[in-house]
Amino acid sequence: VGIQASGVFKRADSDTTRAVSEYQNFEWKAVERALSATQRREVSELSSHIRVHGDYAQVDYRWGNFKHDPIRVLERYFDVFAYEAKWGQQRIAMRFPRDAFNLEAVSAFEVDDVIRLSVKGGNLLIEAGFIENWVSPCCDPYGDEGDGGASPVIEALEVIYGEMLAGDLRGLFLLWLEACRQVDADNDPCVPVPPGLGDLAWQHERLIEFIEVDRHDLAAAQALSGKMEKGGVPKGELADAVEKLMPGRKDHYLKRLVDGDAAHVRAELRRELRKVAGAKARHAAGGEPVAYGQLSREAEELRRQEKRKLAEEKERKRLEYLGELDRREDEIWDRVGTLVAEKKPKAYDEAVVLLRGLKDLWSSRENLESFRQEVRMVLESFPRLVGFHDRVRRAGLLDAAKVAEQDGTPLNPQRRTDDPQQCLRVIRLQPYLEGARSVSRGKYRRR
Repeated sequence: VGIQASGVFKRADSDTTRAVSEYQNFEWKAVERALSATQRREVSELSSHIRVHGDYAQVDYRWGNFKHDPIRVLERYFDVFAYEAKWGQQRIAMRFPRDAFNLEAVSAFEVDDVIRLSVKGGNLLIEAGFIENWVSPCCDPYGDEGDGGASPVIEALEVIYGEMLAGDLRGLFLLWLEACRQVDADNDPCVPVPPGLGDLAWQHERLIEFIEVDRHDLAAAQALSGKMEKGGVPKGELADAVEKLMPGRKDHYLKRLVDGDAAHVRAELRRELRKVAGAKARHAAGGEPVAYGQLSREAEELRRQEKRKLAEEKERKRLEYLGELDRREDEIWDRVGTLVAEKKPKAYDEAVVLLRGLKDLWSSRENLESFRQEVRMVLESFPRLVGFHDRVRRAGLLDAAKVAEQDGTPLNPQRRTDDPQQCLRVIRLQPYLEGARSVSRGKYRRR
């Protein structure tokens, strides 16, 4: 039930009449034809701030909502429609001539509550709606209105629309792929895998980004997709086939062309000319049918392989990192002492970063206790630098070990130890200690 307004039915359901406070964007486009002056005027009356051009209309909302059914607007004036909302919803719809496709073939792409095909009069309507699909908006929701041009999404859909008229159903397959993922494909639908999925163009990439098609699902489908064949008849033969058309059919196409239905006329005329020329119609959806469950399982295997490769790469980089630490360990300990002796917060932070790296190294040696002893030695060498002590504790460099003040066994830099490496490091710290003590004594005398 709706209310007639400017030739378009206003929606009466709660889903579109509710007031909202989030960004929404509505776009429509006519393919290869312009709206008449009357049509532009009628579309302009649908909203106080809708922008209407020769073949395009757009309106966005930050408060409130579009008061009409956007699909009815599509059916009456346009060929493609795109909608997005910041709460994770995208809608796509296309209006085709009723005889543009084999209905039995394309009906396989229907997915419960996501993709729907319907025939109304002489039109075939394909609608796809995705909810709770949290992707970045294609338009800047809080930016300037721009120059009024069409967004990349609607431009991509315009190209995909023309491809579908020519028999290339890769765009429809991408919608189906994401729809099956969203509903988890309980009924395990099967559709033919179109060729050319391994050679997608910019318009397909833009659609993938808009509805966020899972890249692993797509990779699984690409593995089953063949190459796109340049089917059809050479243009010269198509031109010769025009001579064989009946005069009545020629007049039929000319009248429709005058009415501004160029895209539909061209697609329908080419199909008829192919039949006249005795050629098979180019149809890119003629691959072997595949169930989404099969693609999903193969995609999961691809994820495991990718995860394994990432883990191997991470381990390789970790070993390189530990090897570099091992080669420069003495140098790093020296640098820690230098930084702490500067008595500057920024130097303390850099020293803690270096100590974390050394902790990784000693952890790989499964000897963290020796590392903690080294850190204690540094702390006791600079007993009054509270800021540095605090940073060391917050970094967890002494976890599972008590600091010198707590365990009652202060580490004297002068004492002997059974670890020669610790002795070497204590000796290296001595110049910094002496420098720090002389500075402290000088400040004390001046005071």
